[in-house]
Amino acid sequence: VYAERFISMPMDVVPMPSDSLRRFGGYLRTRWASPRRIRFWLLALVIAYTLLGFLIAPWLIQYLAASTAKEDFGRELRIEAVHVNPYTLTLRIDGLALDDTDNRQLLGWQQLFVDLAWSSALNGAWTFQTIRLDRPMIHEERFASGKTRLSRLAPEPSEDAPAEDEASSLPALQVDELRVTEAALRFTDNLRDGTTETDQPKRVSLALEDLMLSASDLSLQEGARFPVALDGQLEGGGTLAFDGSLQLLPTAVLAGNARINELALNQAQPYLRQFANVQLSDGTLNLDGRMQTGAEQPFAFEGSAGIETLNIREGSNQDALIGWQSLHTKKLDLNLDERRLETAPISLNGLFGRLIINEDRTTNFSQLMATAPAKAEDDGAARMDDTDDE
Repeated sequence: VYAERFISMPMDVVPMPSDSLRRFGGYLRTRWASPRRIRFWLLALVIAYTLLGFLIAPWLIQYLAASTAKEDFGRELRIEAVHVNPYTLTLRIDGLALDDTDNRQLLGWQQLFVDLAWSSALNGAWTFQTIRLDRPMIHEERFASGKTRLSRLAPEPSEDAPAEDEASSLPALQVDELRVTEAALRFTDNLRDGTTETDQPKRVSLALEDLMLSASDLSLQEGARFPVALDGQLEGGGTLAFDGSLQLLPTAVLAGNARINELALNQAQPYLRQFANVQLSDGTLNLDGRMQTGAEQPFAFEGSAGIETLNIREGSNQDALIGWQSLHTKKLDLNLDERRLETAPISLNGLFGRLIINEDRTTNFSQLMATAPAKAEDDGAARMDDTDDE
């Protein structure tokens, strides 16, 4: 009897999970998945924008960059990875390297991070909140012909191409923060030694390492100036620092405080060798003052200057020629526009020199100027004769 009563009691009907899924699927079909609904197209747009930004854009950037470098410049471009976030408008390019035609790396960086502001879509100007470049490297080389690696990238000028106004062609640009860290600038020069008969140019290498550059409120508006700070060190010895302002348009103007500490002068020895048969074996340069350079003022500097432990020897026999222990002035006023050079009293300590007067009344100093070898002069004369005959 109890069992019959229990069985006959009414029980609530509990829907099965499949019924809930069917109802939810029907809701999506009628409310969201119907092309007649606006929300359907909004959802499709969000999905397409997400796929385009996260998946297609990185591949497209990497493909276009590599193909452009190959087809337009004949160079090999390698990129490790590209990351794009379409919602924060950020771009990150890791491990970029551009090789020259001889497979030597021309430029590259470890990471580039760009943060584009959403306000760019409203104000009509490219506005970047942050641009950060980590460990970039540029290797420039000047060949004996006068051409450089970077100049070979520029297309040949066309006579039929119309002249364009640079100011009108540049887009409106605003960068809130620009930062470059651990940059390296390397320069190789192929010099002809005027004191020897060899036809093989001498390779000279200079490098500026651990370069740090920062700028804020960078703008391409005419007359706009923004703060810039820079410091780095030369591979051959010495440090450079600058803290001031920069203007890009209509002409570049750089002004601020500049400082050079313990710059090794022997790095200029290969260039000094072009004019004089001497050996700059030792010496350091120190400068601290305010500088300015621009279209109206080629270069101006006012501040303290000094050269320590200078030692110049004769190039032929390495005998001491001239030098000093220290040279210092508290005020050096150099103005190239006015062709003016003024100094405060100069303090000179430990001066030494060696003067030789020969029987023909010439001195060792008069014999220091570099002269072209006879072979080079004969070759030049022969080329001139051939040109005249033609």
